[in-house]
Amino acid sequence: MIQTFTPKSLRSATLSFFFFHLFFLSGFSQTNLLNPPGTNYLETGGVVLDNYGPADISNCTSLIFTFDWAFSQAWSGGADMESADECGACAGDPGDPAAPDCNNCWDFLQIEYLVDGAVVATQLIGGAGTTDADQTGSFRHVECVDPASNANASIRVQSQTWDNGESVTYSNISIVCYEGAPRATANPDPLCSTEVLSLDGDVDDFGVLDRVRWSGPGTIDDPSQIRTTATGMPPPSATYTFTVTDLNGCSASTDVTVSVNSVDANPPSSALIVCIDQAAGDSEVLNEDEIRDQITGGDPNLTVNFWFDAAATDPLDPNDPNDVRRLAITMQTVVFATVNDGTCESATVAVFIDAQENPEPQNETLTACRDETGSA
Repeated sequence: MIQTFTPKSLRSATLSFFFFHLFFLSGFSQTNLLNPPGTNYLETGGVVLDNYGPADISNCTSLIFTFDWAFSQAWSGGADMESADECGACAGDPGDPAAPDCNNCWDFLQIEYLVDGAVVATQLIGGAGTTDADQTGSFRHVECVDPASNANASIRVQSQTWDNGESVTYSNISIVCYEGAPRATANPDPLCSTEVLSLDGDVDDFGVLDRVRWSGPGTIDDPSQIRTTATGMPPPSATYTFTVTDLNGCSASTDVTVSVNSVDANPPSSALIVCIDQAAGDSEVLNEDEIRDQITGGDPNLTVNFWFDAAATDPLDPNDPNDVRRLAITMQTVVFATVNDGTCESATVAVFIDAQENPEPQNETLTACRDETGSA
């Protein structure tokens, strides 16, 4: 059993995220898809064929195939296993094991690892050049697979031995699955382009992961975390890709797409005129309607909201004497505005302030503040 551990790139995850997954990390390990018993073949007198599987690999990012063998006798000398080059003109082709000079002579073992029926790795023992070192051995192979397209894996073994007590033993037959097939969700969906999008990645076994990566439009807060956020998504939709790389260096990706709504505020070409009466301690906004029309582009379906700050956390009401007085006292030279279409709030635009002295403010009756003589 392969011991699981927290992936290197995930060790910087937040404490809450660590505790959220603590149970799962301690409870999972790589999965052995095959666990057949070993077998022994003695003097088969021809080819024997064994197929192990197929096993479902739709949740795997990589596989480790293993197969161990042991022949009863060595390969060198006379009364022992006979390789192809010890059998006259035998070609040593497992596809034609009864070819001239092979029949009743050639001993061999062929191991084939398959994904979706196609051979991805093979080993032949008993071909020309086989030595005593091959009497026993292990064939291990790592294969990257795509959980989105690969369906199954299997092991195919054929062997033959002839006489003199010749036998071959199979053991440790396995296909180990690294269950790193990625899944991804994004919320909310739909959302406004000014909102924060939560990106959540998931796999069945976090212990098989070496690293993860999010990619997509806008700004992703920390692309190397399983759970992160994104901002600044462009309308009308945004697609994010969640890629995992397992401990065998094999990667797989999945996409998630959200619908993005947007509404834009127009930066006004005119300044917001604030008439200040220092003596009376009173002030008024002169051209609010004009500024609203510039910000909405004349669209009556849009609502304008004013703010003291660019983050749109401190609302400003131009019709509230206290808010206008605050502008006069602080001598703030710029405020901010957004528009709302009933679904989304836009990003803020700057609205410059033109503060003018006015001893006799008259609400929305003039196009400029009165001067000291009372003339506008």
